[in-house]
Amino acid sequence: MLRSIPPHLILLISLLTIVIWVMLLHYFRRSDAVQKFVAQTLGDDTPENALLAFEIAKRRLADHLNDADLNRELRRRIESLLGSPHTEDATYSQRDDRSF
Repeated sequence: MLRSIPPHLILLISLLTIVIWVMLLHYFRRSDAVQKFVAQTLGDDTPENALLAFEIAKRRLADHLNDADLNRELRRRIESLLGSPHTEDATYSQRDDRSF
């Protein structure tokens, strides 16, 4: 196959292939429908995976509450989502959750 391509066009064809690959990758990352289809096809769209992702996200939000630089409005929104009471002082946790 490569012998049928003229040598001076190989670089151009390689560049075109890379550009098309990046465009498809960008489309895939932004398309919820394509991601859902692939997840269902590969078997990753299960209730267990959804629950695990939710628990990890909830833990990350709780960790963000410990940040003293968090503005008041965002702190209030996170606390309302987590169901924790609104406090003015930031609480700091010494816990390390790097196992996820």
